[in-house]
Amino acid sequence: MKKISSFLLLCLCFVMLAGCRIQTTYKNGSVSGIVKDVITQQPIADALVVIEYLAITVKMTTDQQGHFHMDEKTGWEIVGMMDGRAPQDFQWPGFITITAKGYQTRSWLADYHIVYDYPIQLLPENSSLSYVKMELPNGQTLYYQLDSEHSPPQPPETEVFVEAG
Repeated sequence: MKKISSFLLLCLCFVMLAGCRIQTTYKNGSVSGIVKDVITQQPIADALVVIEYLAITVKMTTDQQGHFHMDEKTGWEIVGMMDGRAPQDFQWPGFITITAKGYQTRSWLADYHIVYDYPIQLLPENSSLSYVKMELPNGQTLYYQLDSEHSPPQPPETEVFVEAG
């Protein structure tokens, strides 16, 4: 036991003397919300929620009440003091895509930590309406080379849908 403690202390000293530091890495943020049918306002169970953070993809399904939740996941790494920034040492936004059988797919870029305190509404597949498409914020295309549409959810009282075409 004493040899293991001595070895760990020696490793720690080596890291400190070599000019290294321990830094937090951010794998994915915390996200939660509820998915509902835009017409009936009923929850949509078993909808697939996919969140992409740089090279990390997280998948989950909604429960019977349409809820989904993901806790933040972090890690750590040892880096040299003079090293530049690593891709995961910043809380990048994530690209969220929600798909459900019988509904139009909805995708948008969301903050690293976000709680939707209003329902995320999905349009029926056979609806003549579609989601309002928005331009990605400046600079985001540098990190997300995705062909998905950007249609972030809005509170139901302010959300607008457009005629497909």
